Formats: sequence, structure tokens, C-alpha cells
Amino acid sequence: MIRERVDGTQGERMKQSTENSRFVAFAGPRFFSPAARPGDAMGVLGDRVLGFASPDEWRRAGAEVVHLEGALAIPGLNDAHMYPSIAARDSVAIDASPARIATRAELEAAIREAAATVPRGEWIRCSRYDPSGYPDGAPLTRRDLDRLAPEHPVILLHTACHWGVTNSEGLRRGGLRTADDAPTGGFLGTDERGALDGVLHEQTLFDYVDGAMSSTGSTVVPQPDEEEVRRAMVGFLRTLNSLGITSVTDALSGPAELSRFARLRASGELTARVNVLLAARHLDRYADAGIPSGFGDEWVRIGGYKAFMDGAVAGRTCLVDQPFEGSSDHGLQVADIDDVLDLARRARRAGSRLAVHANGDAAIRLLVTALERDVAESGPAPERHRIEHCSMPDAETVARIARLGLIAVPFGSYPWYHGRKILDWYGADRAERMFPHRTLLDAGVTVAGSSDYPCGPYEPMLGLMSCVQRRGSDGAPVGLSQRIGMDEAIGLYTAGSAEASGEGHRKGRLLPGMLADFAVFEEDLEQIDSETLAGTWVGGECVWGRDRTR
Repeated sequence: MIRERVDGTQGERMKQSTENSRFVAFAGPRFFSPAARPGDAMGVLGDRVLGFASPDEWRRAGAEVVHLEGALAIPGLNDAHMYPSIAARDSVAIDASPARIATRAELEAAIREAAATVPRGEWIRCSRYDPSGYPDGAPLTRRDLDRLAPEHPVILLHTACHWGVTNSEGLRRGGLRTADDAPTGGFLGTDERGALDGVLHEQTLFDYVDGAMSSTGSTVVPQPDEEEVRRAMVGFLRTLNSLGITSVTDALSGPAELSRFARLRASGELTARVNVLLAARHLDRYADAGIPSGFGDEWVRIGGYKAFMDGAVAGRTCLVDQPFEGSSDHGLQVADIDDVLDLARRARRAGSRLAVHANGDAAIRLLVTALERDVAESGPAPERHRIEHCSMPDAETVARIARLGLIAVPFGSYPWYHGRKILDWYGADRAERMFPHRTLLDAGVTVAGSSDYPCGPYEPMLGLMSCVQRRGSDGAPVGLSQRIGMDEAIGLYTAGSAEASGEGHRKGRLLPGMLADFAVFEEDLEQIDSETLAGTWVGGECVWGRDRTR
């Protein structure tokens, strides 16, 4: 690796180029970079890394030297798959996450309280609902919600965001009477008599709550006030900054969400860079306008188009070869090979990448087969496609993924977050190839780091430690054969995520010419946790810190 020096004619060029840009060198911590030597400071001009040299060399070149307290500086963490728009939207709902509501009785009390205060006839919304951990009863059904809020429509959104529950009034407002009323790609739950039980799966749920994915362009449940959502988004991004995150991919957006990010960019309120995956239903609209993947700037850009093959790991609706433990259920398939092949052809015309959600081994195999057919028909894709989650591919499919040059975006923190539930749902043998960071890296596949928040915790250090340790918060071993080293885990959430968004040429590494996005920690790699962050910089500017400069 070439080491940038700061002497001779190069130093003079640096002095001349600082007239309109801040020229600073950051000293103190060890820099997680192949270009840095012990004791080096990192030079930054404007928003870019210039290179590494001693603090004295930078001073002679005319730089302001800033000393940072901390042991280690790494590239800014980049969550390659999360849902900040959904998180902001759902911030106005009842938070039913296990951290807030631990029992069914507590959730029932929260719904009753809302029914007493929300005006009659208005929706009661609950997000991050997860009944799998309740010690005191089965999941709520349509009839339960009718009893708890007889004068309101109610929607409970499961934490996996692939299914939810509504009551009789909610079904009526969606025009749903029988299971045959489900839209294409959607499913409706029924009770033992064949009547609707209020459970909405996949496209049916999206039509209720998600404007980006709705098949009609609008939602059954009204969207919250835009100003509330904007404020929630600003606050959420600052929370991410406080954890060392400098970039995110919003993994499911539409024109409204893209416009919101653009407005935040224009107002100077955006403190993390955003790569947007637009719902695939918008692909032709943007292709007709000549807008490809990568359109935008270094703050807000279109990264590709999101589609779905199956359901969720946590919801036990992903499409699997062998049924879930203790059942005959193989999950849900929401698209087939021909659907994906058509989408891949349209993505070619748009010059865009696809980011296709595929969790189960059967779903991943279908997706790879479709993309292989596209390559056989038309040659390599113009952009490297992504497999979102890629949760349990078999060995043969991993080899095919590598040959196609696909990018995998597995869950980072799911082993820690779900722990023994993964073993209960999928069995120990299958867990050894779930979230297969080790297998994918060894096969030469580009792998990104992701939280899938709000489906999993957004704290990146939980994701890093989960990848390294592969143990649940309950101590359960979850696929120990897939453990990776801490340096590799850092690579997932930095260089890997940058490659996944098509930005590996400008971020994800602390090297000359790269964006000066970095986070400084008080401890070294093996001791990192969320409490040791000293500061976060985006484009050489501090967006979060504890006054750690001296």
C-alpha cells in the first residue's frame, strides 16, 4: 500500500489547496488503516483523507493538528440494511418491543389505555410486536383486539415487519372479508373455521402500512404527520452517530422517503450519509426518467431496487427446503423465477442493481437461478446485485453466488438477538449455515454488515460481537462454525457495506482520497462496546462527541 508523504512538492500543493478548504491532521489514536504506521496522524483536506504522516510533518505542511483522545480510529460504521424511514414513522406508535412491553398483559393494558385516549374511530398503532417471548399467553388475534378496543381500528406490526394483526374494524377498512381478498404476494390468516383471524402477511400488510410498497400507492392506515416523522428521523440519525455510524442504507423507500432525505440534506440536518433502496414497483418510473443506481451525491443517493422472494426468519415465514422445527410449514414464497428474471431485465434497462430479500435456502436458490438465466441471456449485469439477508444458503448455492459476483447482506446481530429461538425454530444443524459470514467470506463473496432494524437491534457493536462470538444473549451457541475475527467483522460494517452500495471507491477505508468518515473508540478492537465511543466524524466534521479533543 502506498503511503502518502507530506514533504517536498506535495506539501506545497497541499498548502496551495487549503485556501478554500479546512486542512487538518488528526493525531492520537491508532488508525485502522493499512496505510498508517504507529504514531501517525491522519491528514484531512476538506472532506477527504490525504494520507498518513507524523504530526510534525503535517504541521510543516501547514495543517492544523488536532489531538483526539482514544485508542482506535476506524472507518465510519455503515449499516447496509436498516429501515430509518420505518423507524421514524413507527416512533409515533406504541412501542411494543420486548424492552418496553415484556408480557401479553402489559400489551393489552397499553392498548386499553390508547383506546381511552385516542379519538373514537382513529387508528391505534403498535410497532415492534413480538409475542414469541411472552411468558403469559398466545399472540393476540382479531377477537382480542375487538375486545380491547371495540371503537377503534387497531394494527399490531410484528418486529420482523412481514406480518401484523388487525381487528374487525381494521379488516373492514381494508375491504377484507375472506382469504381470497388478499392481493398478489399477500396472505391472510384464518382460524379453525376458515374465518379471517386478523393476521396480515407480506403484501397484504404492506398495503396497510407501507406507502413505498403498497400496491395501490396509498395505505389503509393513514401515514403519521410529516413534521413528526422528520423530527424523529433527525433524532434517530443522531442516535446512530452516537454509536459510530456515518452511513446507512434505507432498505425500503419510495419517492416520499427519498424526498424527505433530500429535504434534510438541503436543510443541513442530515448527519449520516444515506443510500436508498427504492421499492421495485418504482423501477420503471425512474428508468423512464433516465435515473440509474448511483444517482444523487455523497449524502443521498439511489442505491438500487428492493424486491422480495420470501418471508422472515423471525416470523418463520421464509421459504425453506425442510420445514420449521416441529411443523410441516415450509414458509411463504412471494415471487418466482420468472418474476425475478423480468425484474433483472428491467434493471438492466435502468442501469440499476437489484437488492432482493431472500432468507430461506429454497428462496435463495430460486433467486440465484433467475439471475443466472439473466446473465446467460444478456451477459454480466451492469451493477452487482445484492441478496438481502441470504440467511441459509447451502454450499452449492454459495458457490453459485460467488460465480455471479453477488453481494450478500446477512443479519449481523441475529445470533445474539434471537439466541436459542434460532435453534428452536431451525435446529442446530441448520443453524450452522445460517447468517453464514465465515462461509461467504471464505468463498470470496463480498459481505456487508447490517442490523435490519427495527427487526433487530441497531447498535453496531452488538452486530460485531455477534459475528465474532456467535452466541445469543441467553448464552446459546448459534452456528459457531460461522464465527469470524474482529478485523473481519469491522470489514463487514465498513468496506463491505460500502461495496454493497456501490461506493467502495470513496468510503469504507481510511485511505488517501476516501471520505474522511471515521469513529474513535477509547478501547482497542477486542474491548469495543457501545460505551467506548469517543466521537464520530463525517467528512472530517465532528457530528457526535464527548468533547474529546485537546
